[in-house]
Amino acid sequence: MSLPNQTTATLYFTDVNLSAFSSFPDLGIEDFGIVGTDLFEGDTLVSSQSFHTSIGLKELLFDDEVVIKEIAFDSPTITLITLTDGQVKAG
Repeated sequence: MSLPNQTTATLYFTDVNLSAFSSFPDLGIEDFGIVGTDLFEGDTLVSSQSFHTSIGLKELLFDDEVVIKEIAFDSPTITLITLTDGQVKAG
């Protein structure tokens, strides 16, 4: 089961950055969230002050694979509810 098969949603964020310093590549997304539409209109599925991830550059360039080195959330909120008909509702 995957979220895209269960509901539709809108992604929002205030800033995206790509760092080339301490851990390249490091992707950061600031003040983001995913808000449901249709059946779950207006329900916040996920929100966080920030999200950061870094991947292994060597593996990406030379081994043709993506190795996730780090995933970090700052103050995340995630809520899941299963409706009586089996649909998963977050918010």
